[in-house]
Amino acid sequence: PHIITIMLDDWGYNNWGYRAKGLANSLEVKTPNLDQLAAKGLVLDRHYTAPICSPTRAAFQTGRNP
Repeated sequence: PHIITIMLDDWGYNNWGYRAKGLANSLEVKTPNLDQLAAKGLVLDRHYTAPICSPTRAAFQTGRNP
């Protein structure tokens, strides 16, 4: 299978184009390619992230909880 993992810093839940449609207070950023990937693929939306990026990055790379 083709797997793409995208890890961003300081990116809000409703900033993605495909999530922002119809949401109040959205700061939609145009993401046509990511929107297309989301429409044709699998979106995993039950996850946890730490308030700052370093623990999340370390957990992702090591497989251990922060």
